[in-house]
Amino acid sequence: MNLLKRILLYIILILGYYFSTFIYFKIGSQLPFKEIFWNAFLIFSIMDILVAFFFIKINPITNILVGILIAYLSLLLAFKFSDFYYPPSDPYGINTAIIGNILFSIINWEIAYQIKKKAINRF
Repeated sequence: MNLLKRILLYIILILGYYFSTFIYFKIGSQLPFKEIFWNAFLIFSIMDILVAFFFIKINPITNILVGILIAYLSLLLAFKFSDFYYPPSDPYGINTAIIGNILFSIINWEIAYQIKKKAINRF
């Protein structure tokens, strides 16, 4: 996958994460878990699993595991980032967590892509 296609995919990912956050806020109270982290993890892992089938393309089990792992790591880093950094315009840290999740997800997807590319070139 060349650089232009990856940049286009990352732009689509940014929009997907942004709009899935609004979906989360709409249906978040009806989800089964009481903690915000696990509800957000459920929504974002579904989206990351779908992205993994287009982005990683190894086999279904690996795609599902990579999608779940990236969703978990990105949310964990985003919540930790929002704990440490509260700008004055965002007193509750919600926007910081959303932007952090988007940025950490894209970084994690690039890491996953580079690992896949190195593994394929090695064998």
